[in-house]
This record gives sequence, structure tokens and C-alpha cells, in this order.
Amino acid sequence: MLVPQNLKEYFFTILKDHLIHEYKITNVNICTQLEYKIYDYIMNKIKNKIFPEFYFEFYDEDQTLYKNAFLLSWIELKHLKKNYNKNYILEPFLPKVINKINMLQSESSPRKKFLILEEIIHLVENVVSFNEGNNKFGLDDSFPVLSYYFIKAKPIHLISNFKFMKLYFQSLIHKDQKNENHLAQLNSVVELIKNVSYENLSGITQEEFKNNCNNIFKTFKLS
Repeated sequence: MLVPQNLKEYFFTILKDHLIHEYKITNVNICTQLEYKIYDYIMNKIKNKIFPEFYFEFYDEDQTLYKNAFLLSWIELKHLKKNYNKNYILEPFLPKVINKINMLQSESSPRKKFLILEEIIHLVENVVSFNEGNNKFGLDDSFPVLSYYFIKAKPIHLISNFKFMKLYFQSLIHKDQKNENHLAQLNSVVELIKNVSYENLSGITQEEFKNNCNNIFKTFKLS
């Protein structure tokens, strides 16, 4: 199990007292940074014990999601976004977002996973803002772009990572609303990739959807 929040708070209270009294470190920011470094070290150790269980438990689901994303690699934003603007610019930002998605999957600490997810969502919001020409947009504008990038990234272990992050978040006593919203968006991306069909896409027929997926399937290999 992950470290319970009350145990973490108790541990860090003792640690802070020790830092203040033994090493005369009174700067709150330094104490906090040291706490996070030690916490990340602990989570790295725990991850090596816990995450392999998630990896094996959700291996089949991970592979199915990867296959779905691979088969959808032909998809364009116009298929995901109803109020699509043909002048939308996405590709220049694609390598950076894919790199962050890969970092999300490889990072050990769940706290850092949330920080990377936050970076991904902020990148997507910047892309949407750049294309919309203003800062007035909602999930209807940003979620299709977020989904587009995750599909293009073809993540190999997305479900096991999502489950790991969810377990960590549920273990917290003081839950950050921002992290909860980001986790909900990631869950929505997972569900879209798992269940996508021509019926929940725009501007495509059943035959076109089937043909596109079949053409991609010819090149598909399991990771």
C-alpha cells in the first residue's frame, strides 16, 4: 500500500523538527524542498515494489489501449472537435507533448506524475489559446486537443499509470482540486481511446472508420 497521508505528515513533522533543532535549518522553503526530496526517494522505493503489480495486473488493458491508439493514429483533430477550424496548428507542439507523455509513464514518484500531467494540460491549453486567439475556452475546446495528442503518442502503459496515480490520490487526506480535475481529464482520455467508434467522431462514416483502422492494422505490432 502507499504511505498513508497521516503517517507522512507525522514523519515530516519529526523530520522538520530534526532539521530545525539539529541542523539549525529554519528556512521553510529549504525544509519543504528537503521533505519533497525525501518523499520522492521513498515513493521511488515504494514504486519499485508496488508499480510492477499494477504493470502486471493491467498489462492486458494497457496493451488493448495501446492497440486502440495505434489503430487510431490516422485520426485528425476534425474528427474529435465539433467546432473544428481547419487552420488549427498542432504539429509543431506534438514532439514536446509526446515527450511529456512518455515522461509521465516512466516517472517513479506519483507526485511527479501529477506535476507532469499538469504540464501536459498546460501545454494543451497554450496550444488552444494560441489557436483560438484568446484565453476564453473550455473543456470542449481543450479536451479534443488533449485526446489528439495522447492518441498520437500511443502510450504503452497509460492505464496502469492512471490506476497508480488514482490510488495515490485517493490515499491523500487533503486532496488538491486541481489534481482531481487533471486526473478526471486523464480518465476521460482513457475512456475515449478505449471506446471510440465512428459514432462518437465527427465527419466520418462507418466504412471510412473501418477502412482507416484496417489499413493501420496491417502495420501493427504489440509493444
